[in-house]
Parts: sequence; C-alpha cells; structure tokens
Amino acid sequence: MATLSLERIALIDCEASSLREGSYPIEIGWCFADTGEVESHLVAPHADWTDWDPEAEAVHGITRRVLVDRGLAIDVVASRMRTMLNGRQLYADGTWDQRWINRLFDAVGLPSLVVLPFDDLLESVATPQIDSRHDWLAEELARLRHAAALDEAYARARLTAPPTHRAGADAKYLCEVLHQALKLMPQ
Repeated sequence: MATLSLERIALIDCEASSLREGSYPIEIGWCFADTGEVESHLVAPHADWTDWDPEAEAVHGITRRVLVDRGLAIDVVASRMRTMLNGRQLYADGTWDQRWINRLFDAVGLPSLVVLPFDDLLESVATPQIDSRHDWLAEELARLRHAAALDEAYARARLTAPPTHRAGADAKYLCEVLHQALKLMPQ
C-alpha cells in the first residue's frame, strides 16, 4: 500500500443548477481528510448564470431564491477555497465537479483549482497486493478481496456519513469512504 499523507488531501463536492452545459455551482463543500473538518458555502449566481433545472432543485433542495438571498458572492467563495485548500490535493467522485469549479474560477478571472478523481485516490491506497510470481488465481483472488473491501467501505460510510445531495455532507461521505477503505485494506 502506498504511503498516504492525509493532511494533504481534501474531498470536495459541488451541487449545481443542472446537469446541462450551462450549469454552474450553487453549493461547494469540502472535507479535510486528516481532521474530518467540513466547510460548505452556498454560491450566489453570477449575473450571467441563468440555467436552472427544477428536477435538480428537487434533488438537492436548494432554491434559486435561497442562493440569491443567502449565497456568498463568487469571488468570496473562490477566495475562501484558495485560502483553505491551498497545498491540498482535491478529490471528487464526479466528473462534473471540475467543470463547476472551473466555471466559478473563470467567472472571477482566476486559474481554477485542480480536482482529481476519487477513484484514483482509492486505487492509490487500496491496490491489491498481487503475488509477484504471476499466479493468475492469486491475482484474481486479490482483486476480488479488493473489490469486496471497497464495497464494504462504501456501505460502512453510508451508515456513518450518508450522502445527502448537499455539498458538505457529500464531501464528508467521501472522507468516510476513504477512512473505511484504509481500515479494511489488508496491510
């Protein structure tokens, strides 16, 4: 297993206006892998951000009116992210998260933060130990144990930090999956 520096990792999640091309972030949350500390912010829509999907609203439960009334300005959110996430590797479980973070930073004219796939993080800490003699049966059994341990990590995380389609809670869920995977992987 690779050595992992949890103090350099943050799990991040975004809720968005829709899953269409014109979508934008409406809530961004992160969780520090070392402390479990969670921070989340509603994002007030930029004047050019008009896309809205009532079906997405039904999933995350955040209305556009709430964003206008209680969301932070995009420059405030971007600045807070730069301050809090500086020096950390960011991981998200969806491919859209990078797009939404790019959209936020593009709107304020700053280079975006880079978000890596959560699956890559899990693979780096939970790679099965394969017998160097190239025994196909041993390799297959190691892969099966690996898959079962990851399934168990996700199941345990759902019990302790269930995903809710809110950015902070979902980032916390990813953090819990990571911690459970670390506990369950054979050393």
